[in-house]
Amino acid sequence: MKHAFFVSLLIFSAVSLSPVKSQEISLSIANFNTILEGGNFRTGHEDNSFAIAYIHPIKSRLSWTAGAEAGLMSWGTDMVSSLGLQYSRQIAGQWSWQAALVTQQGVVLFKPSVLYVWGLSCTAGLAYTLKNQSSFVLSTGLRFTDCPAYSNYSAVSNYLQIPVQLSYRIKL
Repeated sequence: MKHAFFVSLLIFSAVSLSPVKSQEISLSIANFNTILEGGNFRTGHEDNSFAIAYIHPIKSRLSWTAGAEAGLMSWGTDMVSSLGLQYSRQIAGQWSWQAALVTQQGVVLFKPSVLYVWGLSCTAGLAYTLKNQSSFVLSTGLRFTDCPAYSNYSAVSNYLQIPVQLSYRIKL
């Protein structure tokens, strides 16, 4: 976990020195539909989350993103920080296409003790830019989440899910 923190800090420091073009704050709600649970196929199980993220351009189409998420998972409430890359491309007019690769590190608020959780998600979606330069983004993809110590309490300690996420992005 120490290595992930230092790598995240290094990436954050390196890309934050790039010239400011158009930063954004993103507020998101997401629903996660489980397709694999502990390696076994499962449907009908859903989790939810709320996230806030800061998006900072590196190049014209590439940005880095950092944020925090709180969610309700099968093992309890999880609180994670996220760091990732986002690629966007204009389609036509006010529409654009976006893809993101994000890693999550955090904790599950679980009794008798707090547990470590990590995740990796890959999403793609469509964005519609409003006249005030803010935008709505609807995205989906795949997300893998693992809480290794939860295997002491349950046979299921990881999930592969399909997220459906709605975001509102505010230009700064």
